[in-house]
Amino acid sequence: MKRVLCAVWMSAALGCGTEAPPRFVKVGAVIDRTGSIAAPTWRDDIQLATDQANVALNQKAFANLQFQYLLNDSENDPDVASTRALQTRDQGAVLVVTDTSRDVISVNRKLNYDPATSTTRLPVVCFACNAPSINNPDATDIDPIAQAALRDSSQFVYRVMMSSSLIGRVLLNMVLADGASGDVNGDGRVKISFYSGDEPFGTGTVSAVNAAIEVSGRTVLTETILHPASVDENAYNWGADLALTDNGYNETTRTFDGDTDAVIEVTSFPVAVTRTFLTANYPRKLFHTQTFRVPSTIQNLGLQAEGQSGVAYLDLNGVSGTLFADAFKLMTQTDPIYRDSMLYDAMAVSYLAVIHAVHTHGLDDPTWVTPEQVRSSLQQLNDPAGTVIRPGEFGKAIDELRAGRTINYEGASGGVDFDAEGNVRNVLVEWKV
Repeated sequence: MKRVLCAVWMSAALGCGTEAPPRFVKVGAVIDRTGSIAAPTWRDDIQLATDQANVALNQKAFANLQFQYLLNDSENDPDVASTRALQTRDQGAVLVVTDTSRDVISVNRKLNYDPATSTTRLPVVCFACNAPSINNPDATDIDPIAQAALRDSSQFVYRVMMSSSLIGRVLLNMVLADGASGDVNGDGRVKISFYSGDEPFGTGTVSAVNAAIEVSGRTVLTETILHPASVDENAYNWGADLALTDNGYNETTRTFDGDTDAVIEVTSFPVAVTRTFLTANYPRKLFHTQTFRVPSTIQNLGLQAEGQSGVAYLDLNGVSGTLFADAFKLMTQTDPIYRDSMLYDAMAVSYLAVIHAVHTHGLDDPTWVTPEQVRSSLQQLNDPAGTVIRPGEFGKAIDELRAGRTINYEGASGGVDFDAEGNVRNVLVEWKV
């Protein structure tokens, strides 16, 4: 009789020293592990968010829910990223976290807008995707499917990194602060040479500066020199490209219009570009964007990094930034580096969205949660009147949701307040080595 009762209790997960088995919800992480922007700490960011969420879920006995992340290498290659995002979906993920602008554009297209591949549509959260064309209702493309993915009217893409459209003003102001209101060489005019990768991050930032020039009313000459998006950093002829900034000829207008006063590089290869530029001893200043902020850039450049400056996003913001940095250092024994906080925030809002969806829909089995329910919950994590939830406070979020209250996630990189298009606002910083 005892054996029969024990079997009954075990099947109900109520006795005999057993507990109900955990129910794993899968979240995809398709990020660069071996390509041009890969960072050694990114897996740590994912692991930290996962460990914190799973510990809190256990402590709160929340629906036996546990998270499992499916890590895949995007190689910072759009075709690879979209292929692996589809594989992640087919392995049961309800959401995909990914990295750069060109990767997320391709992933969103394949997952959500291409009729040939979008069999089950998934929300996408990106952490290094600042192209102004993303989530832009006015974006255009000759390919109607690509245009639909950029406009994203069904709102599948959410990004924790701000569009570079506002960076243009800051970069322009930095250039105009040099010399006589930007005229460094004394020829009575201001000329900027852009050196950019031929991909959304680079060309979008160039467009942002040009837009800022137009709004400013200043007369500023510009030229744009592009390199292929994917190159062999050690074999590409950077010198041939950069020499075009020093010949008085405008590569955009195809006219001779004088010497360049400033060069703005917007590439995924800041080490090679900076080293080549400085070795050539060009008589003008080189300005940078966020890709230069990665510590390995300064480590590789050494003393050549001295004096370089540019604009980037504030990566550790206030109390939330400190909480994340302390937890990261406790886990890894090292300090976080640039963009760690953004990847952590991307994972955190993904997990919070699943928790929110499971609670909202009263799911006894969290594996019943659907990508559409998760997508809807992503829009409900930043109520200005809600209880503030900071990094690591997954247990607090569960308590607030159970009490019928709303939440407002304040991330390590800043307030992750998605607008109607899935975009956020970050704090910008001017930096100098």
